[in-house]
Parts: sequence; C-alpha cells; structure tokens
Amino acid sequence: ELYLIPFEMSVKDGKVAAIMCSYNYLNGLQACANKPMLTGVLRDDWKFTGYVQTDFFALKSTEEPLDAGTDHEMPTPLHWSPDKIAAALKSDAVTIGEIDTALERRYTQMFKAGIFDRKLVQTPIDFASGGKAARDIGTRAAVLLQNNGALPLPRTARTITLVGKASQPYAQQAVSGGTMLGKAMGAGGGSSDVVPNYAVSPIEGIRAALRETGRGDATVKLVLVDDANATATIDGKATSFADALAEIAASDSVIVMAGTNAEEGADRATFTNKDGLELAAPAAAGSSLDWYVAKPNTIATTDPAGNIAKSSQTVAMLKAILAARSTSDLPMPRKTVLVLKDNAGVAMDPALLDAQGPSILEAWFPGQEDGNIVADLLFGRVDPAGRLPVTFPVAGKGFLDAISSRQFPGLPDASGKLQTVAYSERLNIGYRWYDANAGGKCAVAPGRNPCVAFPFGYGLSYTRFTTSRPTLSFDKKADRYIVSLTVTNTGQRAGSQVMQAYLSLPASANQAGAAQPPRRLVGFERVDLQPGASRKLTITIDPASSNHPLSVWSTAQKRWIIPSGRYTISVGTSSATGDITEAGRFDR
Repeated sequence: ELYLIPFEMSVKDGKVAAIMCSYNYLNGLQACANKPMLTGVLRDDWKFTGYVQTDFFALKSTEEPLDAGTDHEMPTPLHWSPDKIAAALKSDAVTIGEIDTALERRYTQMFKAGIFDRKLVQTPIDFASGGKAARDIGTRAAVLLQNNGALPLPRTARTITLVGKASQPYAQQAVSGGTMLGKAMGAGGGSSDVVPNYAVSPIEGIRAALRETGRGDATVKLVLVDDANATATIDGKATSFADALAEIAASDSVIVMAGTNAEEGADRATFTNKDGLELAAPAAAGSSLDWYVAKPNTIATTDPAGNIAKSSQTVAMLKAILAARSTSDLPMPRKTVLVLKDNAGVAMDPALLDAQGPSILEAWFPGQEDGNIVADLLFGRVDPAGRLPVTFPVAGKGFLDAISSRQFPGLPDASGKLQTVAYSERLNIGYRWYDANAGGKCAVAPGRNPCVAFPFGYGLSYTRFTTSRPTLSFDKKADRYIVSLTVTNTGQRAGSQVMQAYLSLPASANQAGAAQPPRRLVGFERVDLQPGASRKLTITIDPASSNHPLSVWSTAQKRWIIPSGRYTISVGTSSATGDITEAGRFDR
C-alpha cells in the first residue's frame, strides 16, 4: 500500500525496461535473492517483462539470485564470475536455462533500445539547451513556503546582502562550489558523478538579474559566518559577526541561504566524535538546519574518527538577524528571505514561522543554474510553481523525533551483525503520520496541526487564486469518480495552482490489514493561469488504476480488495485539514 505502489505504477504505466534490486534484507531475504518479490510480485502479478539488475555490489551469492529472478550483476561479475558460474553449473545449482532466461531478458531490452543497431558517435553536448531546461525545472520545482512581504524583492532595493555559513557543507548553499570540496553540490560517486560544465553562483545570478532589470547600480555583498557566530567575512574581508550583523541590518534586502545535506554520510542518526565513539544525536538531526558532519562525502562508518558531528548554529544566526535593529525602512522579518537548499524535509524552528519569521523559499538543490534560478524567483520573474512532496515538521515535533531506535537506526539482529529496522509505523508515514496523530501530540485544532510547519502538498504563489466549490460525479459505464472545480487567478501576475484530491476510506478498511490513516492522496492536477483567467479542472479517480486509490491489501486473502462502506473525497491545496474541502461521498 506504500512502498510497492511507485514500482507498480512504473511497471504498469511507465513500462520500465529495468528494475534494480537493493542491498537490504527484507523479512530475512536479501533483495536480489527475494523470489517472492522478483518473480511473484514483479513478474507474476505485475507482468513485468524487463530485466532486474543489482545495485553496485548488492549481490551476495551465486545461485539464489539467479533462481529468484535477478538477471545482471553490477558493476562487475564477482559472484557471477566465470569460475563461480562454472562451479554452480557443474553442481547443478544453476542451469543453462536460467542463464539463458537472464540473458534473454536483458538483451531483449537492449535490442528494443537500439543499442546493438546504432554506432557510437561522439557528439557535442548542447550546454545552452541543457542549462535552459535546468533553469526551467529549477524554477518550477521551487516552493514558496512563507511570504512576509519580502518577496518578490522590491524594485527600490539598492543594497542586498547575501548571507550563508562558511562551514562545509553549508557554504555550498551560498557559494557556487564548496570551501573544502571545491566542487558543486550534487556530484555523486561512481556512475552518478556529474561534474557540471559551469555553475552560476547565487551572487552572480542576483547581480545579473539586477543588470537585466535596469538596477545595475545596486550593491550586492556576500557575508559568510563561522559556526560559532563569532566571526565572519564580508566579500572575503575578515570581520566580527557583530560588524557583519550591522551591515546586514542596514541592507534593503537580506537573503540568507541555508539547508540540510542528506547525501551519504551526512544523513545518519548517529555521528562519531574524535575518539570514534557514537554521539547521541537524535534521528531528527538529519533534518535540522544545524547538524552536519565534517566529511559529508564519506560514509560515517568508514571513517569514524574523522567524521565528527558539528553544529553550524544556523538557526541561532537566523534568530540574531531577525532580532537585529533594522537601520533601513523595513523591520528585519519584512526584508529577510530564507532560501532553503536541500533534498529533504527541514525541521523548522518556531522562531522562523509566521509573522516573526522571514519569507521562506525552498529551492532544493538547484544545480548548475543555481544563481539564475534563485534570482528568477527572488525578483519575481517567474512564479514559484512547486508544491511540497514531503511534510516540513516543527522542530522537535516531527516523526523522527517520536520514533524508537527499533524503527531507526535499528537494532542488531540475532547474529549481532545486521542492523534490523522494524516498520512498526506501518502506513503512518509522511503526512499520514501527522494526520493520524500517531505520536499522540499532533491533534489538529482548529484546522492546524501543531506538529506541522508546512504540510505535504503546500505551496504559495505570487498571485492569488479562488476556487469554486468542488463537485463529485460518477461515470457508471467506466466505473470512475470525477471531481470537478474551477480555478480563477484573481491576482495581477501569472501563476500556478495545484489542486489535490484526498480520499478517506470506510471504517471496514481497517479490518483487512493495517489500520488506515485519515486520508490518502489519490490524484492532483496543475493549472497555469494568466491574471483574470479561469479554467475548469477535473481529477479522475479510477478504482482499477495502478495506484489502487480505493483499495487496501487484505493480509488474509493476499490480494487487493475494495472495502464496503462510505468513502469521502476532499479537494484542496495541501493535505492539511484546513486546506481541503469535501467534494462528496459515495458508497461501495
């Protein structure tokens, strides 16, 4: 009902050619040797006709994976080396037929892709088109979370100060390229190592936007602050944080860039000190604006003595900026923008929320067009069109603050070698956990969840929208439910709105297996509208579709079932109770 559905949709709707098996053991079976999953679910149930390849070095044995349905070992044959395959054939542990099947599956997809038919020709890379696409994706993915009047940046702003942390990895949020790594954030390892041909830094993008809008005389300064909030640099010149704060307070606009770093080695629930001993950092540390490790590109367990837990004191820096006495026309919250750069949900300190906090723009990791993307959004040249695919909790009140060590990072198994994680939250993950008040501290009142800073599906715009009351109809012939409503742009700017449909299941659904959360997302529709324009939207809910919108998994019958009883469909702009309106009810 949760973790398999995206794969099922990819197989049935996306017609994917290949699936990767992972490192983990699920209920005692290693993923690449899990026959019930790779053959039973993937091929028998979903009718998958492609091939299965391993994640790098995920294969753990020779015979079992081939029998289970794995077809290709990556990145090099270790367990499927010629000598091991020959030995397995000799002992009849592996058959020629199994090898033929694995090869046929892989070669069929390679022939379909034309890999054997076309010559390898080296062609120039179109960096201009690639950059344009990256810029468009970045601006449309960005989410405006809070606007206290600082955005878009006013045309009257003549002094702009860009603020970030000098520590690694946080300097990469404010500077193109890291102070220690010397490369843009986003470059991975192995086949995922992508080195951009160029990178536009935030200060370059902001200065370019000022020139292009006739404000080339405006001043842009870069302030980088140390972890202790004691020293800083202003355009590379060393000074105290107090002096830098005075410079910040005098600016017409202040842009603070911060975020989290969730790459391998930086997203661990436990860190190590200089002696190699684990620190009791909470599981939620990975979503904090403060916690980081000294070497984010090194997996913690491979370098325990050198991967020291640190705190950037970013939140304290933000509080100091917001509390500073502004020496320009506007109070600090009205002229300060927090630009978040990360790839996961951020736990938000209450001091940063509502009228007392800054305007907040989630830009994710923008990539090579970083500066242009951020500038386009800050100056209002484009409308932030993204919506949150995750929940941003209030710091200290999120799911990761409530879980047990059994859930994460897990406890040793009977052998004492493998960390074993229990999915005891069952279906209550993400917005479902907050909606269900599974932790007992997130009761909604009135219409707002005290544990949620910004809900799943949420996002603001630089314009305003109104929506008609949603209606629900039933296409009896097609057995589909259709939600209809009209969205109107009542503002002065072009913008995007995303309407989302959520379904509440009947009480009988809880009897089939896991207890159901209050609602589940079953569909959404985006609309781009010019000022004054209206458009009718329809969201179709098909009980037979691959996301199983009306179904639950029966543990007794081992199949999907549609529970009997009354269903409720609601429509809105996020998963929050206060942002959705009931469209209708129906019985099955």
